[in-house]
Amino acid sequence: MERTKEEVVDFLKRMETREVDAAGWDRFLNIPIKNRDLDNIRKRCEVLWEYDEFLMENEDGDFVLNDRGISEIRKLISELEQQNT
Repeated sequence: MERTKEEVVDFLKRMETREVDAAGWDRFLNIPIKNRDLDNIRKRCEVLWEYDEFLMENEDGDFVLNDRGISEIRKLISELEQQNT
């Protein structure tokens, strides 16, 4: 899929504020991005969903990023904003 750096940053910022639901995560994580650098960011996000240390269960019973997961998302945003991709 074609995605721009700005689109990926926007999506990550929505992840950071927990605006993205499980379906949104699935769409982002399961569709490779043609740009290799951006796809590597997508793959690094995928790790967050694979380990419980980055997740917590909210009051609705849904799994969302915990503070550690949010911190990782912020690192990815910062990294992307500094790139010339």
